[in-house]
Amino acid sequence: MKAAKSFRAVKQGQRGTSPSMIIVPTLRAGATDIGARVPSVRILKDKVIAIFGMGAIGAPVAIELARNGCSHLTVIDHDIVEPGNSIRWPLGATAWGMRKTTAVKHHVESEYPSVEVEEIHHAVGMAAAADGNGGDHSVLPPIFAKADVVINATASSGISRLLADHCTSAGKPMISLFGTLSLKGGVVAAYQPKSGCPTCREFAYDKGLIQKAPGSGEISALNQPAGCAELTFTGASFDLHELSLDAVRLTGDILSQPADFKESLVHTLTLHDGIKRVPPSCRVDGLPPMKECGCQP
Repeated sequence: MKAAKSFRAVKQGQRGTSPSMIIVPTLRAGATDIGARVPSVRILKDKVIAIFGMGAIGAPVAIELARNGCSHLTVIDHDIVEPGNSIRWPLGATAWGMRKTTAVKHHVESEYPSVEVEEIHHAVGMAAAADGNGGDHSVLPPIFAKADVVINATASSGISRLLADHCTSAGKPMISLFGTLSLKGGVVAAYQPKSGCPTCREFAYDKGLIQKAPGSGEISALNQPAGCAELTFTGASFDLHELSLDAVRLTGDILSQPADFKESLVHTLTLHDGIKRVPPSCRVDGLPPMKECGCQP
């Protein structure tokens, strides 16, 4: 706080008044002040994190990483924000009609000015980018070269395998997260480039080494709202956030203790016991390379 005294000289014949004092609050906003309350997230400073998919689980990941001091985010998506998305997307009406990458960039850089967001409007798997600057072969390699961690929030098994191959080649860890179609559960998997991959996880399921998340394979809860091109799940944002926040925690753990990240991990989230909703719980399983996969030499 700073105090400023205010008074005016009294003219002859006028009644004088006592000097008044104005209290002006001052706020600390230096580089060392922002983030000082949570020293454990300092590891995010000066890191580059690439996030594929700016949907209902990817956009909250980007915003949380920015809030916690990540210096540089690369966000990749090809979709736009529709009004119907607002029920579970982190931004509301001001973002309608915008590219999801643009909306996230504007929000993050406005609210957290020390964070730089690189937006890439691209549909992974396409021969040509949406902006005409080439396909995967020219768009993806620079992303993996710069990133310290890659996060896959596309909820696509095919894209997950493609990105995992790039991460293995680049020697970068990848975190992949998705909810089951009924959102009775979900998965947050951290793939170590020399350990198990997304295909290994499928073999682990098939061999009974890891249990699938509740609701896996259920399609009865899918819905196709008016104006939507395809079926979509009916899960709520407050359940999806459990997945997003776990991905952020895993990112911090991997960056702060890289020597401890020797094996891929699968976090399986339970939100429903088959009869009713239950408080979130998470099971952690290691995922070594599966010989049936052949992803590791």
